[in-house]
Amino acid sequence: MKRRILTIICLLIAIIAYAQNSSSSINKKKTNLSGKHNTEYHSNTNEPNYNSENHLTDFKTYSNEVLLREASVYMDKKNILDSALMCYSIIYKRYAENKGIINDSMLTKTLGGLWYIYFFHYYDYIKSNEILKESLNVCKERKLNSAWVYLNFGFMYQMIAEQSMEKNLYRKALRHYKSAFYEARKYNDWGVMLNAFGNIIIVVSEMRELNSIHSEVAVFKQIPKSFCVLEYEYDSLLYLGTLALEKKNAELALTYFKAQLQLFKEPSLEYSRYIYLAHINLAKSYCLQRKYEEALQELKTGENISADFETKDTKLEAYKLLHETYSKIGNAQKAAEYQNKYVLLKDSLLNYRLIAGINEMEFENKMKDVESHLKQLEHQKEIQRIVIFLFLIIGFIIAFFLYLVASKNKKLNQSNQALFQKNIELFQSEEKERLRRQALEEQFTEDKQERKYKSSNLSDQRKEELLQKILTLMDNDESIFLCDFSANQLAAKVGVNYKYISQVINERIQCSFSNLLNKYRIKEACKRIEDKEQYGGFTLEAIGNSVGFKSRSSFIAAFKQVTGLTPFDFQRNIDAKIKEKYSDFV
Repeated sequence: MKRRILTIICLLIAIIAYAQNSSSSINKKKTNLSGKHNTEYHSNTNEPNYNSENHLTDFKTYSNEVLLREASVYMDKKNILDSALMCYSIIYKRYAENKGIINDSMLTKTLGGLWYIYFFHYYDYIKSNEILKESLNVCKERKLNSAWVYLNFGFMYQMIAEQSMEKNLYRKALRHYKSAFYEARKYNDWGVMLNAFGNIIIVVSEMRELNSIHSEVAVFKQIPKSFCVLEYEYDSLLYLGTLALEKKNAELALTYFKAQLQLFKEPSLEYSRYIYLAHINLAKSYCLQRKYEEALQELKTGENISADFETKDTKLEAYKLLHETYSKIGNAQKAAEYQNKYVLLKDSLLNYRLIAGINEMEFENKMKDVESHLKQLEHQKEIQRIVIFLFLIIGFIIAFFLYLVASKNKKLNQSNQALFQKNIELFQSEEKERLRRQALEEQFTEDKQERKYKSSNLSDQRKEELLQKILTLMDNDESIFLCDFSANQLAAKVGVNYKYISQVINERIQCSFSNLLNKYRIKEACKRIEDKEQYGGFTLEAIGNSVGFKSRSSFIAAFKQVTGLTPFDFQRNIDAKIKEKYSDFV
């Protein structure tokens, strides 16, 4: 007993000593961090040191005003939007910790900036939606103008609706645009009103309900024209031109949409979507007159604008409209070309969102590291006390545990041995039962197989001939990659009864028709995954569909069964092999 007590006392002394050493190490580490940080910061107290490797930590030392100003600068430089996101994130974290230190204007600008980056840079609609919900709550709590929040909600739903063509999403977009329009009216926020009204026209035009916004048109006319002459004139012409299009008056619509283009002396990023929309509406007007060559010219101009200003959503729409227009004039080659561009761009947007999601996670990890270092700098003494206290608690728990182990060790060992022996006997019994069931099942399978083909009159030579025909057809006939290809179709192509096909495959290849078909389809899928030149733009699901699998889950299951890998693992190995090949070449 004395030995145990002595052991426990020594263990507690060792734990306390270790805790003190750990605290000392942490303290030294913090001192080093603090000294390095202060040196870099005071070397330039007015502006951030952007070239520093520790700029993530440096940003935390700057005031909210400096961070917001620098974020605005970063927003204008596309290649460093991550830095803008970092500035906005730090301001928002300060708000979460102490809501009173952030004023209304700064908070709304911060939330707006966060939404813009997540929506347009990361294409993260879920995160964007969360930010807008939080923004709406903030506006309600502080009794602020929430028109900009509803406007962004509407824009988000509209963009998703344009890609998915779901009418209910257009209705959600319209509802939010109207909320933004009337909320902005309360605060005389003419800019949001103009923006919302223009988008209302686009959405109701898509829904064929232009006559339903008479009240909004009347309110729009109350907006002071002097606030922004260009946008007011643009929206007025947009409404009149869209109304003329709905009434099938193409000549009048052309007049209004051409007048829209006259408002802009030269293309600019700020008004790129305005100019793009005017060209698209001109194309629709020309199509109404069956002047398809002029319509194609306007659509290609819209495509060029999308390419110049890198607005992928408008480029996607342009590809779709070009495909439809070329189809109308009977140019199948061009229609197919733009249909292919549309599919590839849509797939690339999905892949881009995946990559952006990974980048976003990496950024959040960096932010967590920054927060961890800053908390160490701000709470040195508190961390020391917590570490010592935790180690003491752990020491007492270990001591108590040792006491229990020492007092009940013999009884526990006996109990464990009995339990172990009982489990061994149970396992042996289960293994015997499993072997017995397996033998019965094999016997049943053999008997069933014999009964199944007992009445068959195929000779061995005939079976071999049929096998060769089956394999030759499977090797050369592309129809096996159609999703509805069946054993009956195979029998028809070979020219024999279905039951002979099933018999030959079962007896000669020892597998079912579906397993054999899956082997050939997976073999072709592997070739297409490896063929980057022709199928590099396809998703794995698209490749699965192209070789006959109706669903993603069935493709993955069959791929795993045949190759032992998932399609993603196979693709990753192929990419690594290609990368290694080019690395050796260089």
